[in-house]
Amino acid sequence: MTQKRRERERQLRMQSILDAAKRMFISRGYRKATMDEIAGEAEISKPTIYQYFKTKDELYCAITYPVIEDLKTDMETMLEKISAGLYASGAAIIGDHFATYYRIFSRDPDAFRIFMLFNLTDIIDEVTEDVRSRVIEAARLRYRGMRKIYTLAMDQGLIKKSDVYQLQDLLWGAFQGIVQSLDMKKPGERLNKNLKATLTFAENVFIEALVLK
Repeated sequence: MTQKRRERERQLRMQSILDAAKRMFISRGYRKATMDEIAGEAEISKPTIYQYFKTKDELYCAITYPVIEDLKTDMETMLEKISAGLYASGAAIIGDHFATYYRIFSRDPDAFRIFMLFNLTDIIDEVTEDVRSRVIEAARLRYRGMRKIYTLAMDQGLIKKSDVYQLQDLLWGAFQGIVQSLDMKKPGERLNKNLKATLTFAENVFIEALVLK
């Protein structure tokens, strides 16, 4: 077997385990889901799982950390643009912000739901210190960057002056609330068809309330 083939099979096995973990975390909850159940869902032995992930916490991190990294990467792109004066309007900033939310949720809805659930239920406090610190630090960097983006937008006269801490909480809270609300209306759907339309409506509400030019 060639090295490339072995690596390809390794990646496929890892993805199979992660997909099984997502299904079990969503159906059973993080606290109740066991490595035995995840192994059964993935149709492999528990020792095989441990070749890839030593603990359930590592599975949690592997599922949710890419969500935070995507949010942080998009923040860095926006920060570069606003720092270089490349945004012609506040509407474009808010548009990019909501486009990030929609893209990241669409890429892996279950990973985002698990990420959101763990934050809302304080399960993040139960994982190992290493996992918790990685997740919290990435989230902190992302929030800090977004606050700087909106501070610069205010300084450049693109949006109205406001408390950037409250603004960030409102933007994030609105997105989480929309996802939760649509999920409750149609539980079990992989991606609610109304999400894009509802996010666009929310985006326009924020533009109307905040944009100066």
